Amino acid sequence: MDPEKAESLIQHWEWQYKRGNAAEPPDSYTYCALIKAWGRSNIIDAELKALDILDFMEESRVVGLSKIAYNETMTAFARSSRQDASAYIERIYDRLLRAYELTRRKDFKPDRFTYFSVIKAYSKTCNSHHQALKSHEVMLKLIDSRHADANICTNAISAWVHSGSDEAIEYAEELVSEMDKAGIRMDGISYNTLMNVYAQSKFPDKRARAFEVFNRMERLRHVNVTSVTFSILMVACQDNEDMVARVFQACIRHGMLDNRLKDIFIEHGPSSVRDQLASDEIPTEWSVNANRGPGGMSRKQIRNIQKRGSTGRDVHSFGWAD
Repeated sequence: MDPEKAESLIQHWEWQYKRGNAAEPPDSYTYCALIKAWGRSNIIDAELKALDILDFMEESRVVGLSKIAYNETMTAFARSSRQDASAYIERIYDRLLRAYELTRRKDFKPDRFTYFSVIKAYSKTCNSHHQALKSHEVMLKLIDSRHADANICTNAISAWVHSGSDEAIEYAEELVSEMDKAGIRMDGISYNTLMNVYAQSKFPDKRARAFEVFNRMERLRHVNVTSVTFSILMVACQDNEDMVARVFQACIRHGMLDNRLKDIFIEHGPSSVRDQLASDEIPTEWSVNANRGPGGMSRKQIRNIQKRGSTGRDVHSFGWAD
């Protein structure tokens, strides 16, 4: 759906209703569809457009206004590249809570989609203990309600990676423990993210803890290590040449050596590793499985999947016909 065309149609509908030419005005489902269209359009600042529509719905007391409008608006911000997306989502979430507290209507009560949006936004933009803790608390509610899966749990763990908190490891391990109790099976991305919590920390034993995660990944049949796994291991181990040598041996054993890892090993590895990489003819088996995606995709395939759609178009201010 083209959001600009959809908006024009709804504006015309609104205009016709005000002049008595339409039986009823656009309802909440119509506006929610428009918010969803903007949120998935990949147009720059489309999330602000979605917020303008939500503001309009509240101010105009649109018939049928419910949590769906708030969820879709939060999703628009969660999908955006805004660094302050979490701040916007927190304010929208608080508005939804106030609406529920005032009305006690079930259709204003936050649901799992509400929580998914909150967690996803914090995982992308978190830069403090407070923000990671907010995501953490929401995640525990989801796990307790049996609505969580490995993907959303991984997003919550990721918030601790970027939080800069001295307590990041403690909270990340708590989430992993709760996942285990709830029977939520961690996948390769979950383990990579947990490993990254150790790698980004100032924990003195982070190298050993990161390797414990890696060793567990090797033992599990449903988990595949990728080149990303070894990049994270290198972040944890790069200041210790003996550990770097261990990472290198594991990397080539799995055939995961790509150009990025080669450069890292040359920069941080001991002479024994650098000498092996100095050759013009590196054994094919060292890189035969190299990939940076959870499903074994190459980096080029990942870039194509993540490529944004139509961008560069500005969004006009949200204005309805008088």
